[in-house]
Amino acid sequence: MLAVAAVLGVVACSSDEIDLSDATSIPVPTISPEQEHLIEVGNANYQGCTGLVELGDVARAAGAQVVLREDPNRFNLGVPGDADILGILAVCVLEFHSSGGEGEPGSTVTLRSTSFLSNDGAESQFRKLKASANTIVLNLEPNANLVADSLGPNSYLLTANDDRLGAIAAFQLENTVTQLSTTMADDGALLLDEQKLLELAEIVRDNLTSGG
Repeated sequence: MLAVAAVLGVVACSSDEIDLSDATSIPVPTISPEQEHLIEVGNANYQGCTGLVELGDVARAAGAQVVLREDPNRFNLGVPGDADILGILAVCVLEFHSSGGEGEPGSTVTLRSTSFLSNDGAESQFRKLKASANTIVLNLEPNANLVADSLGPNSYLLTANDDRLGAIAAFQLENTVTQLSTTMADDGALLLDEQKLLELAEIVRDNLTSGG
């Protein structure tokens, strides 16, 4: 799972199913006018983690009721530590699991989207993630496969049948890097198969380009 963790990144945050726009428990950060276009990308707003994907989108893809794991720290601005070096402005992570379950050790779908201070920062991080994905494939062969440009330029789909990892769809778009990943339940069940994961990733990509 260490290689998988490297691909998924360093910061986790998520939100409850009731209302993604309810940020009462989250300190409101200060955004400079120069950073507004970096934190509001297309329909997405990284300050409230809204507009990236709707709960209904995930439910339709899964063909089942899903909920969001509650975590008041779903949004980070100016994340300390490694983020300073990476040039990260904000991170949103939303973890979905089947209604009635707790997500562990069941199957989950996690959306992690990061807004960087520059396109170059996003490109650099995407290259690192892709290199880590290649490492996973090498470690899990023949039970893993990596397809480049599965969602257009600067994207990939990693599929695996080992180590509880189902698949990871990732793409870089301007100053953002987004990953959608699935985990396998102990019985091998997935909330989304790889095709449905790609379709959900397309929705997120469209939301990031809408209005742009």
